[in-house]
Amino acid sequence: MYKNIKKTHGDKRFIGFRPKFFDGYSPYTYKTYSEIIEEAVNFGSGMKLKDFNLCPIEKNNKYRCAFFAIFAPNMKQWYCMDIASMMFGICVVPIS
Repeated sequence: MYKNIKKTHGDKRFIGFRPKFFDGYSPYTYKTYSEIIEEAVNFGSGMKLKDFNLCPIEKNNKYRCAFFAIFAPNMKQWYCMDIASMMFGICVVPIS
């Protein structure tokens, strides 16, 4: 799914954010679909590395599941982590 999105919408604006400076906010800056998907692939690849063990696999009788909890304010990095989790078959667990 994301390969098709990258191919058809790769250079279009996807996520916008406003960096905050000491004297206020700057104008919106945007990341494209291609940039966000590339960041998600890089992050997801790192989550799957066995050396880091960021997503331990839980095993029960029938299933093997990897879980990942994200505790962060709403920001573009959070969204990247969520996309990476979906791309790599990892379940995001909400924390409240």
